[in-house]
Amino acid sequence: NSLNLENYSIGNPAISPDNKRLFFVSCAPYLSANGQSDIYYVNMKDGVPFGKVESVPGINTSGRESFPFVSWDGTLYFSSDMPGGYGGADIYKVSINGNDSYGIPENLGPIINTEGRESFPFISHNNTLYFASDGHLGLGGLDIFESKWKDNKFSKPENLAKPINSPKDDFSFIVNDKNS
Repeated sequence: NSLNLENYSIGNPAISPDNKRLFFVSCAPYLSANGQSDIYYVNMKDGVPFGKVESVPGINTSGRESFPFVSWDGTLYFSSDMPGGYGGADIYKVSINGNDSYGIPENLGPIINTEGRESFPFISHNNTLYFASDGHLGLGGLDIFESKWKDNKFSKPENLAKPINSPKDDFSFIVNDKNS
């Protein structure tokens, strides 16, 4: 029952902290019911995708869902232009529960999300959110911002400035702070 993902148009992979599930984006019309990008998952066995590809329930809409990231505590973060957001694309989170169930997607709110595009979420081990945005004040295009989790909310995002950001698009920023 091993799955050959070579037949799928996939991108932006994210592996759960327990290495048991691979999340990815598909833009292929034969996977995506609406011809847009949606987030899917497949279970992993011994580090290899295994079994049936499943749509993540409750998050795939008529729009675009992309850039999945699973935080160290098992929360799935992603970007979406689903209805009810603040702008072009917002960052959401959803809990990954046991028994293949998920919580209700939660928009990270107007401190993080703007009328522009927010994408490429990454949560460090010290609960700092890094993300790309063209809606917050930046150097041009998408810039990388950080927001710290404190008092049960994210702080106002700070631009990481030069040399991290440039007048062009800057995105997909990660840090390894687990051993520091």
